[in-house]
Amino acid sequence: KVLAFQARHRLIDPTAQASSPGGSASAAVGASAVPPAPGRSSSSFRRCSTSACACCFSHFTDTSSPVPKPIPGIAPRPTENGAPRPTAPTERELLTTRRADRSVETARETPDTPDLQAPSEREIIERKLEMARLAQEIQRETEQYAKRPKRKYISANTKEYAYASYMAAWVARIERIGNLNYPDEARRQELHGQLVLTVGLNKDGTVKSIDIIQPSGHKILDDAAIRIVNLATPFNPLPTKGDVVDELYITRTWQFLEGNILRNR
Repeated sequence: KVLAFQARHRLIDPTAQASSPGGSASAAVGASAVPPAPGRSSSSFRRCSTSACACCFSHFTDTSSPVPKPIPGIAPRPTENGAPRPTAPTERELLTTRRADRSVETARETPDTPDLQAPSEREIIERKLEMARLAQEIQRETEQYAKRPKRKYISANTKEYAYASYMAAWVARIERIGNLNYPDEARRQELHGQLVLTVGLNKDGTVKSIDIIQPSGHKILDDAAIRIVNLATPFNPLPTKGDVVDELYITRTWQFLEGNILRNR
């Protein structure tokens, strides 16, 4: 058995086999009769100097891993396909097959479309002329809109510096001229009141329009306000800084107070 084990793993020293004829024969017989261990080639074995070593006896030990054991749990269940199972065609489906012996003609509904006729040459020319007239009108209106004067409306609440300072100078001139030319008829009748007046000025400072927005109730006072505006003209030209306009409209409240004093606020 020792010789067979040594011959299987080729543990016999060749020099020792040569010195002992009996051992060489037995080893040769054992080596020739016993094949190498399964899973290992004959060239992968090395010769050991001793008859029993750890590497040799390791062939007799079982180094394989243990067999896996089943783990308790829920086994997967087979699922059916989501598509429905094919069913046999019904009688109605069989009657509507393509390769039927008999066919039934059904009338197809067609939408009611009016008969469109191509326009004549005269109609085409008239349409082109009409389009040309419309284009000219649009261009004319655009030019008129561009030429329209740019207007601006200010009042006592205006905070823009250029026009606020211009209005302050305008009010000072109105009050000075108005107090110097206070209406005599209003002084004699001791009439008092207030009115809202809008004065339109051109770009050069001349008066364009005078409109009474809210009358005072006394025609003498209303006429006196219009007279004072005409006496104060011409005013300074409109500001050229900031928002340059062609026409400026100033709306103020005129007060004819007791003591024959005119206030503009």
